[in-house]
Amino acid sequence: MKKRSTPAVMPPTAASGEIPDLRRVVSIQAAVTFNRFLESVVRAGNRVADIVEDTGAANQSSVMKQLTGLNNRFRAATGSDLFWKSEKGQWYSTPLGDKLYNVTFAIEQQFRPIERWIGAQAGFSQLRIAMNAFSFHSFVVIEREMSRIKPTMKFNKHFVYFRSADVFENIKKRHDLDVGITESFNSNIENDSQLDVVEIDGERVSLLANFDISSDFLDDSGMVHKYKLRELPLIMGDTKSFLEYLVTIIEGQKVSESMAANDIFAYVQNTYDIQETSQSIQTLMDMLLLETKNLSMLATPEVKSHVLALSGNASSYAGKELPTRNIYVYNIDDGGIPLRKFALRRRVEGDPVQKEVTDLFWKAAMRLSGMRHRQDPVRLKRTF
Repeated sequence: MKKRSTPAVMPPTAASGEIPDLRRVVSIQAAVTFNRFLESVVRAGNRVADIVEDTGAANQSSVMKQLTGLNNRFRAATGSDLFWKSEKGQWYSTPLGDKLYNVTFAIEQQFRPIERWIGAQAGFSQLRIAMNAFSFHSFVVIEREMSRIKPTMKFNKHFVYFRSADVFENIKKRHDLDVGITESFNSNIENDSQLDVVEIDGERVSLLANFDISSDFLDDSGMVHKYKLRELPLIMGDTKSFLEYLVTIIEGQKVSESMAANDIFAYVQNTYDIQETSQSIQTLMDMLLLETKNLSMLATPEVKSHVLALSGNASSYAGKELPTRNIYVYNIDDGGIPLRKFALRRRVEGDPVQKEVTDLFWKAAMRLSGMRHRQDPVRLKRTF
C-alpha cells in the first residue's frame, strides 16, 4: 500500500533552524493562517482553498501570500523554510515548521478568549468545529437545522480538520474546540466522561470506477460482490473509517477485538490491490477523473455527487481543459451497513454567549438524530 509520508531527504533549506524574535515575524493573523495550513493542508491532506474561510482571507491567493511572506521572513532569519511542496503537489512541513507550530498554536490559544469576548460584545459567538474532510456536508445539515431552531442566532464558524480517528481525542484535549463531527463503521458504544456523542446520520458507501466493471464481478441485481473488491484496482482515503469498512464489513474481521491498528493496514495491503492512498479526498477524485489507467474508489454520497458532476465534462473541471473519465457507480453487497456519522460536544461550561451557540449546535444534532432513530443519544466508544 502506498502511504503518504515525509520524504527521507528534505530540500536544502529544510534544516531545523532556530526561531527568531517572533514579534518581528509572526502576527496573530499569520499564526492563525499557519495553524490552519499545518493542520488542514499538511496533516489532513486538504487543499489550500479549503482553509480560506477559516483564516479570514479574501481568497486562496491571499492565504498563499500570507504563508509565503511568513516563510520568506523565516528563511531570511534562519536559512530554513517552514514548508515545501513536492513534485506531486503535496505539502510538507520542515522541522522548523513543526517547531513554529508549537509556538503559533500557543499564540492562537491565548488569542481566542479575546476574540470570543469581542464577538460577544457585538452579539456574535465563535463556534469551532473539529471534523474530518469527509464530514463537511454533515455540518451544513446541522447548521441548517440550527437556523430553523433560532434564526436570529449569529455566530462565526472555524473549522479544524483532522483524520477521522483523531477527532475524538482532539476535541477532548483542545480547549479551543467546541464541537465535532466524525465517522465510523464501528457500532461499539459506551459512556465517556468528557464528551456527549450522538449519531446523526448513516451513509451507504458506493464503488466508483472510471471503467465499466465486468459482469463477472456483479451479482444478478448489478451489485459488486464484496469479495470481488479484492481484485479491483483501488484508490482510497487513508482514513480509519474506510479501512474499518474493508476489514469489518467486507472481511468480517473484528477490528477492536482481534486486530491492532498496524495489523489493519497490513491486512488491507496484503488483501486488496491498493494503487494509491491519500489523506486528501480531492487528490483521489482527481486521480479517478483524470488518470488514464483504470481505477476505482469507495465513496460516500457527498463524494459520489461531486465526482459525477465533473465526470465527462472537461470544460467545467476547475477551469482546466482536461478530458475527464466517465464514472460508473455500483452498489456493494455489504448488507446495507452504513458509514455512521456522529456529532460530538465537549462537556465544559463556557461563557453564556458561547454556551448558547454550542447548545444550539447540540440541540440541532439531537433533532437530526431523533428524526432518524427516535431514541436517546449514544456515546462513542473509541476503538482506534
